Amino acid sequence: MKIEGVGIGSTNRLVVRRGWMGTNIQSGLATGDLVTKVVGNYNIVRNTLNFVEAPYGNTPIGTITNPPDQRDYLGISTSSTFQGRSFLRTAAPNTANETYYRNYVFDDLSDQFNGVDNEFTLKSSGSNISGIYNEGAIVLVNDILQTPGELNNYTLDETSGITTITFAGTARDISNDVGLSTFPRGGMIVSVGSQEGLGYQPLVAAGGTAVVSAAGTITSVSIGNSGSGYRSGIQTNVSVGVQLPDLSGTTIVPIGIASVADGHVTSVAITTDRVFYAPRAVSNVLYNNLTGLTTVTTSTNHGLVLDDEILVAGIAFTCDYTGSGPVNVTNAIYDNVTGIMTVTTSSAHNLSTTGQKSDVILTGLAFTCGLDGGSSTHVYPRTTDPAYCGAKVTAVNSSTEFVINAGVSTVPTFYQSGGVAQPALIAPRASNHSASGSDPAAVKTGVLRVIDNTTFEINTGISTREHFYARCGSVKKPIDIVFDNPVSYSGIGLTYASGSAGIGSAATVDIVVGQGSSVIDFEIRNTGYGYGNGQTLTVAIGGTTGIPTTSSFSSANQFEIEIEDVISDEFTGWSLGVIETLDDVTDYIDGTRIDFPLLRSGVPVSINKSKGSKIELDQLLIVLVNGILQVPGVSYEFNGGSQITFTEALKVGDTLTINFYKGSGDELD
Repeated sequence: MKIEGVGIGSTNRLVVRRGWMGTNIQSGLATGDLVTKVVGNYNIVRNTLNFVEAPYGNTPIGTITNPPDQRDYLGISTSSTFQGRSFLRTAAPNTANETYYRNYVFDDLSDQFNGVDNEFTLKSSGSNISGIYNEGAIVLVNDILQTPGELNNYTLDETSGITTITFAGTARDISNDVGLSTFPRGGMIVSVGSQEGLGYQPLVAAGGTAVVSAAGTITSVSIGNSGSGYRSGIQTNVSVGVQLPDLSGTTIVPIGIASVADGHVTSVAITTDRVFYAPRAVSNVLYNNLTGLTTVTTSTNHGLVLDDEILVAGIAFTCDYTGSGPVNVTNAIYDNVTGIMTVTTSSAHNLSTTGQKSDVILTGLAFTCGLDGGSSTHVYPRTTDPAYCGAKVTAVNSSTEFVINAGVSTVPTFYQSGGVAQPALIAPRASNHSASGSDPAAVKTGVLRVIDNTTFEINTGISTREHFYARCGSVKKPIDIVFDNPVSYSGIGLTYASGSAGIGSAATVDIVVGQGSSVIDFEIRNTGYGYGNGQTLTVAIGGTTGIPTTSSFSSANQFEIEIEDVISDEFTGWSLGVIETLDDVTDYIDGTRIDFPLLRSGVPVSINKSKGSKIELDQLLIVLVNGILQVPGVSYEFNGGSQITFTEALKVGDTLTINFYKGSGDELD
């Protein structure tokens, strides 16, 4: 019977077609009766040959635009081909043995093949066999006939009634390609199920911001996004570069190498002193609030050209808001350890900790300090002081008292007299009170016009208020830091999961980790060898080559692959008498020759039959060209003697193997 369905209706129920391959439908079967699984391609019942599947009929060759019709059956076509032989022999005289008592159908060895082992025990119906080691056998691997002999494909040996077959070849490290093995292969993964797992790092490139010196060199990179999925053992150098603005946007200048730990970039070692763009100090700004056009003057040559992208920052403006005028300072208490300064004004300062008047600029405050015992007066803030370009109001104690952080100092300093405080606006702002929510130039802006080598024009957006330049500001060029992407999770070695074991090796997988840290896709890249059904595999984690994980990873919820099906080289074999392999005469092939000698150890062999014998001598030769069995009377002719004749010349590069079936041996057949 043929199994056509498993688990239909219940897990232990089979749907079968009975009376299959020439067998009868047996009645009276009961629960518990033995069922034997039979593997094969055909079954002979009396004189009927039953195939497991119908051989292909004549199939003409056509094309999409010229489909085949009846005429094509007379021309080139494809179909299944058939040849078969029955080998007879004589029984040994004066013995009780039957004629074919040493004819065996060997048990299938396919499930033992793993690409590493080459020696296997031959059995028939589960029992050891003996007496055939010196006779040869018909052995097929993947339907290709194997030739016996140490210099050919296999040898047979017998010890204590146990016959072993040893496939020829040399043991080797087949690494990741089981195809390199000269031994029968097996346990190659075909079908799997999977559990997606959780807690694996997705592949995310790191990001950072360049810290630029006054000279225009990059002194360091501040890591803003440490990325994920980096493996130091696989990606030995994570390059960090600057993407230069050009038409293609792909010119990247290397500036350093990133250090990686636990899948993340931790730091960058700068490897160049290249000057990119030295920041320029702003000396004046003219702003037209109606058009947004802004004329910027730098204290040195700006080095800009039309359409250059730039960053302007830290420009202090005063505005014509109500209550935004300057007020006199009457006192300032400064804590040099914390940097906190409490300022008192002669009239309402109109400052706040949020909104339009949350920044302030101070001018002309006279202080003495402990450095010279208070003998001299110094005016603050100086151009080098943190508060010079404006300070954020951190507290408003009263309408005439506010607090800022002026920066720490090693020297106590004491207010003496004078000074002015005025609300300011530090532009451009990433957050403002307009409908857009930010100043247009807050990220970067383009040069609209170059007036001279210190003056250029940009557009910073319109406003309902006039702005007046007070002090400070800088012009920089944006520096886009680019990190190498983490290398894809390709060719990841599969290992046995906890609780599963086996001899399988070399299987690899490509996996894709989603942003949710689970495996959302995978593909078996190398099927490996030596695996078995039901085994569970996973991927290595951590270290320098394993997949980095997140804090949510747990081995109880790891990515797993369960092997559902493996394939192996197919083995078929049986013994039917003495088979002798004649000398290899491949070297005689020259592209024109059709006659080849039959040789044994270099000596011609003459094969003949007795007068009146019905033996068909051409059927006794098992001839292979390039491993393909040839058809007697069609591919070659042999009517006896020491020479075989092919119907057409063999080509240079072909291989030729000739085996001679001798029945029960030289003395009997």
